[in-house]
Amino acid sequence: MPEAETRACFRSLRDWRDRWAAAYPRLAWDVLSMGMSGDFRLAIDEGATRIRVGTALFASAAHIWAGLMLRPHEAGVTLAVRAQPGAKKTAITGLYGEGAAAQLKIAVHAPPLEGRANQALVAFLAETLSLPKNSVNS
Repeated sequence: MPEAETRACFRSLRDWRDRWAAAYPRLAWDVLSMGMSGDFRLAIDEGATRIRVGTALFASAAHIWAGLMLRPHEAGVTLAVRAQPGAKKTAITGLYGEGAAAQLKIAVHAPPLEGRANQALVAFLAETLSLPKNSVNS
């Protein structure tokens, strides 16, 4: 699907979520899951708070890793993150950099004191990626 159509679909999903959130404010509407390995950057640009990147995580070809925020590591993978502590809420806010230097920007509600922001980041990533907390390190 062309980028413009993909972006329009993501924007439509976000708009629907926003309408439902306005109509039912007592419910939690903080999760917007959309996008996959091939279009996750567009999904993040359009407001995704959860993305599915299975192909990016499990592909073994070296060229797949270039330009992604996931780096192979002996114990699994490393996710390049640029955390922004002290935010109003914890959420994926965009991308920082490009290519091999790209990082996922994540606003973190906790303050940068005594490891609180790192703990909140680990908890957020574990929940977002459906992993046990002890499998995510900062």
